Amino acid sequence: MTAQSRRPMDVFSFVSAADTQISPDGREIFYVHTTRDIETDEKKNVLKVSSDRQTWTEVPETRGVIVARWAPDSRRVAMLRKVGDKTEVVVRDIQGGTSTVLTETTRPMRELAWSPDGTRVAFQMRIEEPLPAWLGLATPPAGAVWAPGVRYTERVRSEEHTSEL
Repeated sequence: MTAQSRRPMDVFSFVSAADTQISPDGREIFYVHTTRDIETDEKKNVLKVSSDRQTWTEVPETRGVIVARWAPDSRRVAMLRKVGDKTEVVVRDIQGGTSTVLTETTRPMRELAWSPDGTRVAFQMRIEEPLPAWLGLATPPAGAVWAPGVRYTERVRSEEHTSEL
């Protein structure tokens, strides 16, 4: 298919692979497989795993996966999974076939990591609360001249540009 023959509907035939992870024991590999559903115009993310890098199997209960990481034991995978308006932290036993939801929230989550011993999972989540006083910025003593204060940017303006496909 040449660039001239592409049409906007072709987006529904695209497939992407991202966040490839090799298990710590080197025996398996997974990636986040993304397609677009023509009926709902939504992205469909699932985890696919392989032990021979030739045949790939969809891991059950991984629809909506955002990011995933192998546990140090190479048996479990922790993932952030979007389900409706919530994001879940889930641990899936790849060999045993069971999933455990550790937590869920409507707040955005990102990043995911296992503790070295495989007993804990860490993730980042924005919390809308004021910082405790001890985390605030220092103030200059009387008569001191300090550099200008920190500039904090919460939103950046973006210009939209359109062109023919």
